[in-house]
Amino acid sequence: MRFGINCFHINPKYSGGINSYTFGLLDGFVISGGNHLFQIYVTKRNIHLFQKYQELKNFEIILLPDSKIKKIFRIIAFASLSKSFYKFICDILYDDVCRMMDDKSDIIYIPTTYLFPFNFKKLTVVSLHDLQELHYPQFFTKPELLNRKTHNSLTIKYANYIQAMSQFVKNDIMMHYKNISKEQIIVINQGVNIELFSQNNDTSYLCDKYKIPEDFLFYPAQLWHHKNHLTLLKALNLINKERDQKIPLVLTGKRASGAVNIFNYIDENKLDFVYFLDFIPFEDLKALYKKAKFLISPSLFEASGLPILEAAASGTPIIVSNLPPVLELAAKLKLNIFEATDHNKLAEMILSCWTDKNLIAVQRQHNLENILYYSWTNVAAQYLTSIEKLL
Repeated sequence: MRFGINCFHINPKYSGGINSYTFGLLDGFVISGGNHLFQIYVTKRNIHLFQKYQELKNFEIILLPDSKIKKIFRIIAFASLSKSFYKFICDILYDDVCRMMDDKSDIIYIPTTYLFPFNFKKLTVVSLHDLQELHYPQFFTKPELLNRKTHNSLTIKYANYIQAMSQFVKNDIMMHYKNISKEQIIVINQGVNIELFSQNNDTSYLCDKYKIPEDFLFYPAQLWHHKNHLTLLKALNLINKERDQKIPLVLTGKRASGAVNIFNYIDENKLDFVYFLDFIPFEDLKALYKKAKFLISPSLFEASGLPILEAAASGTPIIVSNLPPVLELAAKLKLNIFEATDHNKLAEMILSCWTDKNLIAVQRQHNLENILYYSWTNVAAQYLTSIEKLL
């Protein structure tokens, strides 16, 4: 099978989930690929990210034709606010891209949320990561909402199949888009690089480098509103005031839309046991996963739960909000689950877990044994098995 992977929209300046997902899956295909030929379609701006695959005998890097003029015309068409006109213009502008992929590949897979371009003749599979904008529109700007609405609806209409990272995402798509059948949505879990996070890396330098304590809760997340940092901060503030106990929290991630409220709350309540490290090198991030006493994630919305998988692979126990995808992960992993918006219950859970050495040991061992199901090698094999059945 000639498996075309459209990486047109991989942004080399972005370091978030979509990029991690794409490269994790590609690494899985390296091991699980068998006799398939993987054709990675790239652009001039991101081709350098894929050089390591160029040396592999069953991988081919293919440069897509693109130009700034095309992008300008595409933006103008998008500004018309007409989906049909936007698609019509894109079909003209990117006809050469579609013909190239149709000629070279047996199937075209898009890992970056949206089908683009729209007029492929070969079978297409798109990883539609989430519909968060329909649940929390207040967390998005008007242009972001328009972009999501336009591209999601075009993706649902013109893609042959959608891959969802959880049953929750599949149900969500079917609830909001009635013109898609359940047979068109394939559920394949998020994967994790187990070898990378299970390594016994040195963590002794972290406390001196970042001026953090030996024991801490760890929350790696961009400072977006939906990551719900405030509920976590309120819980820790409550513990400090009512129990006179300061439980340290280490935060990493780029400043985003929720940053102002987060830092205002920390300053107003004098939470000197909260340490914000900003965006840090990946090696340090891995070490923090290992060093942390617990990973904690109070998020209001997730499509899967990559930090949960990374913590499980690191041997770090997990406190996490009760989102539907989290409950799906709890079928295989031991998690400490709380109501996402209840800071009182969260405070109780943190206190009950913090000094429970038996809980920490049991959950650590259980998760290390069961995380293998989520290896990228296994996930990539599931992709290939599912897609082979479509041809």
